[in-house]
Amino acid sequence: MKKALFVFNVFGFFCSMVFPWSHNISLPVVICNQPEEQNQLQIVRTSDGNFIILWVDERRGKVGGFSWKYQDIYGQKINSSGEIQWQDNGKAIVEGYQDVDFERQCAVRATVDGGNGVIFSWTDASGGGIQNNNVWINRINGNGDKLWGSPGVLLQSGDSGWNESICSDGLGGAFAVWSYGGFRLWYPRGKATHIGQSGNIISNLGSISSKGGNDGEGSAIASPVVKITSPQVAILGWEDDRDGLYYGWRSLRVQKFAGGPDWALGGLRVSLLNNDIKKHC
Repeated sequence: MKKALFVFNVFGFFCSMVFPWSHNISLPVVICNQPEEQNQLQIVRTSDGNFIILWVDERRGKVGGFSWKYQDIYGQKINSSGEIQWQDNGKAIVEGYQDVDFERQCAVRATVDGGNGVIFSWTDASGGGIQNNNVWINRINGNGDKLWGSPGVLLQSGDSGWNESICSDGLGGAFAVWSYGGFRLWYPRGKATHIGQSGNIISNLGSISSKGGNDGEGSAIASPVVKITSPQVAILGWEDDRDGLYYGWRSLRVQKFAGGPDWALGGLRVSLLNNDIKKHC
């Protein structure tokens, strides 16, 4: 199955900008027109007014003898006129290992780096099985060159790691959040870190869902999202199972991060308890 990746300027989407490219959705800018699927699109506007686009690319096709496909992370840069800046069909940002059967780079997330590049994180499912998934983070410049080594800075080593969310810290670094232990613990836990503009770990924020100490064995989480509120300060929200009678009954919790967690251990509940919800319905 072949899918092409397109972008187009929707009227009113960037209300303060005027683009010379067409508003006609039948004439989009072709970002990638390669075999197989291109998905999990991320678009970041850089400080110079250009756009860097990252996506998961399956152009290498199906892994021989297996049902899954190779997945790599590709990127493209366009200027404000919609003109392609890198090579046609994108540039390989995180390439595959070629000789590994269970080999996928996926769940890419990207944010601004304060300059002409982006900071991005992803799940590296190339360890031989889901329990060995790693989570990595890296930074690329305006040419698509990796700045924090190859493949990057390791955030989560195995234990079913899965990339979830990332945001700028406002000073060239980023806050990154991921889940882990979903296979080993049955339900996933969550961790976060603050990384500087040089790829240095400013602080490992530990288990965001821990109910007692940073033991990593706190409540199960789902769908964590992190957003910057001011330079080097972010708020993280997630679904949490601790307030329900079983995992499917989740509440919403938030935590503020600066040098470390600022609010109550394990976050603050911002939704009604599940048994309270029944009383109010």
